[in-house]
Amino acid sequence: MNTVAADWLSNHYNFPGYPTLFYDGGDQVTVGAYSDSATNHNWFEPIIDDVADRVVEPLNVIISVDTSNAAANEFLFHVRVGNGVGVNSAPSNAAAPTGLTTVTVGASADYTTSATDPDGDGLYFQMDWGDGQITEWLGPFDEGVPHVFSHSWSAGGSYDIKVRTKDWYEEVTDWSSPLTVAAGCCLSPTVGDCDQSGVVDITDVSVLIDNQFLTLTPLSCEAEGDVDYSGVVDITDLSVLIDNQFLTLTPLNPCP
Repeated sequence: MNTVAADWLSNHYNFPGYPTLFYDGGDQVTVGAYSDSATNHNWFEPIIDDVADRVVEPLNVIISVDTSNAAANEFLFHVRVGNGVGVNSAPSNAAAPTGLTTVTVGASADYTTSATDPDGDGLYFQMDWGDGQITEWLGPFDEGVPHVFSHSWSAGGSYDIKVRTKDWYEEVTDWSSPLTVAAGCCLSPTVGDCDQSGVVDITDVSVLIDNQFLTLTPLSCEAEGDVDYSGVVDITDLSVLIDNQFLTLTPLNPCP
């Protein structure tokens, strides 16, 4: 008698003393398999022969554990099983980021990207901001949906930003095509773009009024507000900008 098996039967199945067979990991159970006197063999032998003759395909199993919310003691387990076939397909390369191509140094800018996954897996994104900063894997996010990531550059220059993705099962893609971003100050053709929108308009007048009289909020690019080239942003610059927008429409100076 196998003592381990006997103990299992006694404590879990309550079948002590009975010959017992388990097929397919317990999916089927045969109890009391005594000899058949008519045919002079154990009646369970044909069952064993039938199971032994089956062709069993290789079983592919892949498991992923997502610990992104470990601080809340939450873990996501993703399991996929393939019966002799591949269990995972790689996601598509992420789309090249889209967003502003000229930004002010120190100002945050948003960039959008997306990718798809043939298995519908959640996706992680990794951003290379072109200034030596590469993010950790961010996600998981729904596949096929645009996602926005933000960054600011601390120094002026030209930066190629790109992104890559991976699925739940660590299938990593190549980097996307780059988007070139110019970071600096006063990048529009002329001074006066106080809100860094890319165009000089009435909103810039509002921003300069706010800067000079209301909240006194510093401009993200002081050179944009110095429309009279005096070296400081003051009420005279507001007068020049109002004149440009509403009165004489005098052209503003080029960016220094």
